[in-house]
Amino acid sequence: MQKIQFTRYQPQFFDTCLQIFDSNIGDYFALHERQDFIDFLNQLTDEDQYYVGLYDNQVVCSGGWGQKSDGCYLRWGMLDKGKHKLGLGRQLLEFRLNKIKSDCGDVDVLITTSSAAQGFFRHYGFETMETTVNGIAEGLDQVEMRKRG
Repeated sequence: MQKIQFTRYQPQFFDTCLQIFDSNIGDYFALHERQDFIDFLNQLTDEDQYYVGLYDNQVVCSGGWGQKSDGCYLRWGMLDKGKHKLGLGRQLLEFRLNKIKSDCGDVDVLITTSSAAQGFFRHYGFETMETTVNGIAEGLDQVEMRKRG
């Protein structure tokens, strides 16, 4: 399988990142989260850890992380819906976990995700801490998860 090449997010990737987000509305994200994602992208600085992934010379995913007092947290990770089930989501997650380990050491990694992605993260050692039924949208629960460092 071809490996994704990761590069730091730049404003020229904005439209493509928004298209990737839009491809996942309904299954993984709610429409009302779109503005939050737009605001997030518009507020990124050179100091922020947010990346895009190129596969066959096309941006197919994006994701990053930040730090809190109780560990690091994954931020706005997503893969173009048409590229699901190809092992690319695994590459995005492994890239972020490896960068966290090299930058921060063995720390807990936290994520707020949807019920649709919960099984994916569980497969990689994340444990569910809390679930809010319909916390994202009707039929889409909000799930807080942790991977121990």
